[in-house]
Amino acid sequence: MANDDLNDLLDRFDSRSKKANESASTEMSDEEIFLAEFEKARESSIRPTLMGLGNQIKGRGHDYAFREAQFQSPRGSRTQPDEAYIRMQIYLSNEPKPEAGDDDRRCYIMFKTNHKKKMVEMVTSDLTATGGETTKEGEAMVNQLTKMFVQEKFVNLFRRLSKKIT
Repeated sequence: MANDDLNDLLDRFDSRSKKANESASTEMSDEEIFLAEFEKARESSIRPTLMGLGNQIKGRGHDYAFREAQFQSPRGSRTQPDEAYIRMQIYLSNEPKPEAGDDDRRCYIMFKTNHKKKMVEMVTSDLTATGGETTKEGEAMVNQLTKMFVQEKFVNLFRRLSKKIT
């Protein structure tokens, strides 16, 4: 009798455990799909649009550089993942030449994943020698990251920068 009870309990445990693992696998695959969609948007829409805009400002004496990273799951003592992103650093012609380590004190536009929400966060910074601020511009779904959308965010950043010049 005790063996039958134990077997029933083990069967229920195995069944519940299998269901929990299946739902976790589904959630992971949703995240993987989202991250793959972001990578595709980064390659086909975001980077080419930003490069075109960067070349346009380069023609006026400014410069730019890109920093990118892939999503990395939590590992070792790091309990939080590193989100995927693309960041365009902008070096204005009226600012001192960039030095190592001063990227966080420069203006930029960044598109960064939030894998839990399955959204892309847009962050802009209008930091210059005269000050400024870093602002989260909002969130968007990957399918909203069109050429026009990226251009609009970039132009809004330059609008903020142009107001600082007197």
